[in-house]
Amino acid sequence: MRDLSGDQLTSDEIEIVEKISLRLVVQAIVTFGTQAWLEFRDSPDKEQDITQDILRDALDELAGFSRRQRLLGTVDYRRARWLPTPFGLVPQALYVDAKASQEAYRINLQLSQISMRPIYWDKVSKQPVERIPGVPATSKFVFPNEQTRDAITTTIFVHMVYKEEKAGDGPPVRMLVHAVVVAIPNGKLEARYAPSAADTIWRAGKHSPSRGEEPRTRISIAALQTKARWRVQRVEWDENGRVSCSWVDVDDSGNPISHDVVADAR
Repeated sequence: MRDLSGDQLTSDEIEIVEKISLRLVVQAIVTFGTQAWLEFRDSPDKEQDITQDILRDALDELAGFSRRQRLLGTVDYRRARWLPTPFGLVPQALYVDAKASQEAYRINLQLSQISMRPIYWDKVSKQPVERIPGVPATSKFVFPNEQTRDAITTTIFVHMVYKEEKAGDGPPVRMLVHAVVVAIPNGKLEARYAPSAADTIWRAGKHSPSRGEEPRTRISIAALQTKARWRVQRVEWDENGRVSCSWVDVDDSGNPISHDVVADAR
């Protein structure tokens, strides 16, 4: 087992890094699931603030192998760390962003949160559109002895969906329903996930130029699942706050498979 540099990783190895990272994030949310459900029900804070607090608390419990280096970016959770893999110890810049809403999930991302060039067909102009990502595919880790390693960028998005239920004469109670957890492909995987505007996982994002909002882009969940089913996972809560999750993937023959994610309640 040797320590690697992100610029040395093959496309298949980057996929494994992102799959391991997604699995750990899912595990953290499942482990913290009961507490997350209670916080949504009982906290007076805004939904987005609750979601960010849940994400940080859950991931801090499974942080592991972190190093002191500041990462820049507009995401809720950033961590410079070493990630153990079957092929070596990989330096990683982990970015995890979270959102809460009552609607069916729509994965809108700021360009400052992704490392892959979004390319898609614009239905209005009927022209291909390309955006410049705001995060590099690798970041430089610098060590005291003047050695360096390129850390691979990994971006994961968590969308928590809740509903409001009337509780007598009091205000509505928020009930956490499910979370969609998505591994966004690294920019080095562009040839696999977005080689052209006609073959892409990207779509136009929702933003308001009149309000001065920066352009956003959107991940097509269906297109992403078609290319890699494991990249979209779902954590669910029942009406009593019990959490469950089945990790989805395909076997070597391409057949869908799933298995339960088991974790002790926090």
